[in-house]
This record gives sequence, structure tokens and C-alpha cells, in this order.
Amino acid sequence: MSESKEMTAAAAAEERVDTTEEKRENVNGINARGRVLGIGKDNYGRPRFILFIRANSSRPASYVSFSLDKISLGDIRVGDFVDVEGHIVAYNTRSRVWDRNIYTQYMVADKVELCRTRLKKIYGFDGGFAFDRPYIDVYVSGRVTDIESREGRNTLSILVEEKGKRPNTINVQYSDRMRVNDVKPSKGDEICLVGTIYTKKTDKDGSTRYYENIIVDDMGIVVKEEADSTLFDFGEEDGEKE
Repeated sequence: MSESKEMTAAAAAEERVDTTEEKRENVNGINARGRVLGIGKDNYGRPRFILFIRANSSRPASYVSFSLDKISLGDIRVGDFVDVEGHIVAYNTRSRVWDRNIYTQYMVADKVELCRTRLKKIYGFDGGFAFDRPYIDVYVSGRVTDIESREGRNTLSILVEEKGKRPNTINVQYSDRMRVNDVKPSKGDEICLVGTIYTKKTDKDGSTRYYENIIVDDMGIVVKEEADSTLFDFGEEDGEKE
């Protein structure tokens, strides 16, 4: 995915989020570039790969797992530098064993391509080792269904409904210290956001796990949920009618 493809993905998201009821459509997308760190199976036995996105001056390194549903990696191998387009799957299920809700959220790759080196892009030269910058961007729009604030961290649950697809309830996070905290969405608001994915590494019982969190970079309220006017209906004013 070249820089032009990044712009195309962002433009597509912009086109789908509109302030008019007729044109507004929810968005659920991921664009990423990085190196394939591992290939194997996820916890449910589905093929997957781990994408390593190198750190830069403003972002720590990320290790993001992408499951493969309708595509395969083909000739792509560990160590290859790739462009990825994908989406987020997120839902709640009720555990009969534990008698509680269990939240599941993971990333799915819809398209994976080998990156061209900068020499190849500019000169057509078959070789080189330098690629365009690694990154991962997330685009999400939908209706806020829940807001949780605890210890300076805010979590929004966003219901994303796309035509012909299963609804997803995507959780995103941001802290009180971030500028995006000034937006102040409420339950029922239709919002749009751009963000990234941070990963937290844990080592337990000899195994390493990475937890992926979607962090909001910027957010806007597309449609504000209006209060129920009946809550403020006090009847007719006292006095004579005209």
C-alpha cells in the first residue's frame, strides 16, 4: 500500500461518514504497513500472522495479530515487509460456564501485499531494502453504546453496523490527558474517529502474549443524541388561556 493508497482509504472513510441521515454509513477499517514477524494459528485455530510495526518518535513498537478468513498469504513469508488492509471483529457472548459476558475483539486481514522498496517505486530498480514508513491506522464510525471512565482512562463501546455485514461493538480508549478528551461524546451519539493500535506485552508461565488496544487519535461527533423532550414536559403554564 503506497502513500496514495493510504489517502484512498482515508478518503473512502470520509465519503462514508456524512452528517446527513441518507448518506451516513458506518466505517470499520484498518490500514497497516510492517514486517511479518510470525505465521501460525490463532486461539480458535484460524490462520493468522503477526505484523511488527517499528517504533518511531511518537509511537512505541506494536505487534498486531491479523487473522485470515477469506484470503491466504500465498508466497508471503516471515521477514517480508507487507501492506495490509483489514477490519475489526468485536462482539459480546454469554459464557454458560462462568455465567458472565465475555468480550472478544480481534483484527482480520482482507488484503495483504508485498511492499515495494523505495528504489523500486521511484526508479523501477529491482532491489533495495528501504521501505516507506511502518504505520497502523484505524478508522471507526458508529453509535456510542457505552462509556466507562476509570483511573484517568476512558473506554467507548461503538456499535458499527455495515450493510450486509455482522454488527460489531468495537472498544476504543483514550486518557484524560489526551486532547481528544475534550470532545465529550454521550451514549447514543454517532461519532467518527481515527486511531492506532498499541500492544502490551505480558510474560506468564513461560509464554508471551500481546494485548491489543485501539487508541483514539482524533474524534468527532457526527450526530448528537437529543434528549427526550418528554422528560421536560411540565404541561401548560399557569394562568389564563388566550
